[in-house]
Amino acid sequence: MYTTSTAGIDLFYDEMGAGAPLMLLPGASQSHVLFIDNGLAEMFARSFRVILMDFTGLGRSGRVQDMKPSQWAEDVISVLDALGLPRVHLGGSSLGARVAARVAVDSPGRVSTLLIDMPITSVSSEQEQQLNAFFSGYATNSLAPQAQRWHGDQWREAMDFFVAVRQQAQFRDYYSPASYLADIAAPTLICRGDGDHPVHPLSMATDWHRDAKASWLWIEPGASNMALMQACPDRVASNFARFAAEMGTGG
Repeated sequence: MYTTSTAGIDLFYDEMGAGAPLMLLPGASQSHVLFIDNGLAEMFARSFRVILMDFTGLGRSGRVQDMKPSQWAEDVISVLDALGLPRVHLGGSSLGARVAARVAVDSPGRVSTLLIDMPITSVSSEQEQQLNAFFSGYATNSLAPQAQRWHGDQWREAMDFFVAVRQQAQFRDYYSPASYLADIAAPTLICRGDGDHPVHPLSMATDWHRDAKASWLWIEPGASNMALMQACPDRVASNFARFAAEMGTGG
């Protein structure tokens, strides 16, 4: 299904399951296909009405050369409006979590709860160097086969767009929640594996928990991946369902 973004671009979205609405946002350079392939969408659909979407320029959404920093947050609201949903549970991993946080602070009335996986609260110069090297080398590193799956025949165009956009300082600043974590009112479940990493420091999960007003922190010992949506999607689905129910907002 498609709706139109605030910039006039086709936005792809899909849904499955029944219950309280839960939107899952893809991470850096990814698309909704990630949640299909790892089974998370199907697992969540046992308890929630799951909404998947692709941001402007990525996945099955329309291609663009550039965009304003706020576009991806606006994309979320555009899809919610198309579905006639006043509020939604909102979740994502890494960059998807950062977009979710931006939506929660800009449009607090639209977010029931947040699911934040493998958070980044800000990007240092050292992190930026490593991220630039990884994403700029997408054609020859581990991203290539995944990017083809995520974005289809136009995967190179989508990846070139993403590499260019993420290097813009305005974009990074807009989706760096360190400065506005205290303003997020939505009950938030923060999760990640216990392994540290220079690009995704473990301390950023504890920083988010410290600064967000209504947050709970889950650090999984011995997780094989820092992103629990990849390491143990079944536990993410079941734990978030319990969290939402305890918050009085469950499916």
